[in-house]
Amino acid sequence: MDARQAYAPELSRRERRARARHALGIPAENFVVAFVGRLSFHSKAHPQPLYRVLAKLAKHTAGITLIECGHAFNEQIIAAYDELQHSFDGLNFIRVGGSKPAGEDEKWEALAAADVFTSPADNLQETFGLSLIEAMAAELPLVVSDWDGYRDLVTPDVSGFLVPTYDVLLTLDGADKLEVLYRLGLVDYDMMIGIRSLGVIVDEEALERSLTILLRDSERRQGMAEASLQKYNDNFSGKVVAEQYRELWGELSKVRESDERSRNLSRFHGSYASIFAHHASTSFEASKIIIDDDGTPPEWLNSAMVRDFLQFLLGGQIPQLICLLESKKSLSIAELHALGIKAPESRMLLAALVKFGIGRLGMGATPDSLSDPINIEDE
Repeated sequence: MDARQAYAPELSRRERRARARHALGIPAENFVVAFVGRLSFHSKAHPQPLYRVLAKLAKHTAGITLIECGHAFNEQIIAAYDELQHSFDGLNFIRVGGSKPAGEDEKWEALAAADVFTSPADNLQETFGLSLIEAMAAELPLVVSDWDGYRDLVTPDVSGFLVPTYDVLLTLDGADKLEVLYRLGLVDYDMMIGIRSLGVIVDEEALERSLTILLRDSERRQGMAEASLQKYNDNFSGKVVAEQYRELWGELSKVRESDERSRNLSRFHGSYASIFAHHASTSFEASKIIIDDDGTPPEWLNSAMVRDFLQFLLGGQIPQLICLLESKKSLSIAELHALGIKAPESRMLLAALVKFGIGRLGMGATPDSLSDPINIEDE
């Protein structure tokens, strides 16, 4: 990738935006947020928290558009996205790609049309974030998860915002049931990462604050866009990256020549809790949540985006959980144990309910401050 703009390089940023919006049928005055990446709720980023936030903003600001540019692996995934989008009538959706992968020109056009780039990644599979670098090259401010390599690409409050993430995985000491079953080949990869993502929360309030700031303050938006492009030019343009590779090759050559230990590297792999300990901002350890009367209806747990993964945690008891949620004002780990749901699956389930807006934490509480001492034999 070269430092020159990939889309209409002869035009200014404002002119590129106008051209791209005309091509995509987006009104010039709309606030446009772009997501570029796999359209995958189980292996990239679950879209529901982002939809919820943008729908809240749309209640007070007309003309908010979300562009989702990427590839969905099958028609069932597309149907699941369509089903969820129908729940958010006040939000304008544009899909670029879908069952047919978006082309390079389509991708750069989508980025050119946007005011802000977002990627609320919540999956262990997501690491470096090439799409973030492309958004920087397209001169966009970034609102993304504070997640693994993402946090290395954003200068907080300068080129964008990092949204805190909380992960149940960080509370584990060693391998849990899911990891054991996966390593034995009894759970496939897609199912494993989909279930793991249930335990990762992207801070919805922080996501809303970040997007609200950029929605209301065009000067701040422009300043972040310029800083984003500058960071790209300084760190990720073709010439810079080529020089970094040359330096790396030289360093590795010296290591190979001088360090015999490199020939005897250990093949031991630690548990996922240790391998992925740096991905999220912090842990999620709440042992009780409040059921949100104004949140996502509990019956949403039967939707295509979550049902199969919940079956692993609930052992077929989704109807019982829905009834419990509809009849109570709060839900605790102890009550989940009464349903036969053991730890750490019960903690992951509480995290999923917060993640999808069915439950929330108590007033003034944070995800890593609500853990009460409990006596559970299998914890």
